[in-house]
Amino acid sequence: MGTQWTEEEISLRKKALRAGMRLKWEALADGAAEASGERITRDVLDSAWYREAKSVFIYVSVGKEPDTRSLIRAALRDGKEVYVPRCGKKPVMDAVRILSPDSLRPGPFGIPEPAAGGPCAQRVDLAVVPCLSVSPKGSRLGHGGGYYDAFLSAHPCRTVCLCHKALMSPDIPAGSLDVPVDAVAYGEGLIPCDRGC
Repeated sequence: MGTQWTEEEISLRKKALRAGMRLKWEALADGAAEASGERITRDVLDSAWYREAKSVFIYVSVGKEPDTRSLIRAALRDGKEVYVPRCGKKPVMDAVRILSPDSLRPGPFGIPEPAAGGPCAQRVDLAVVPCLSVSPKGSRLGHGGGYYDAFLSAHPCRTVCLCHKALMSPDIPAGSLDVPVDAVAYGEGLIPCDRGC
């Protein structure tokens, strides 16, 4: 049986992990991040989960995150319903349908978002979610806003987290509001998470 942490202890541990992981992100070479991102995109596109999904919710990557723009374009070409995040008052986030990535504009965090007024998803088949790091058990270290945990709690679906292999963590503490992901793509296929169940 693992160590039982209080919610406050978990929050403090995650805050420290974020600080350390951001340093690792900054140290990741641009060329290595790009090559890793291409392999990760291929992991998703080659997966049965992607092929079976009629609707996909995909975040828009920034900086050294694995590139999702190519994933969005591929999903649109494949005739899937494509939804991307639009953030509201914390932690509200909508999945808004787009027909072209050209329709995206910078949102309040500088991340490209769809314009207001687009149709929102009631459900999606597959959600592609970001992270600073993720563990093999599916515990995700996000940026701390709680947007994805709130969205996934209200919209249960298959989830895959994209993470550069160099940024994977052996263990990440999870609080009561954290929603684990089902699989991780880090350049070696879509790897189901082992949550001990």
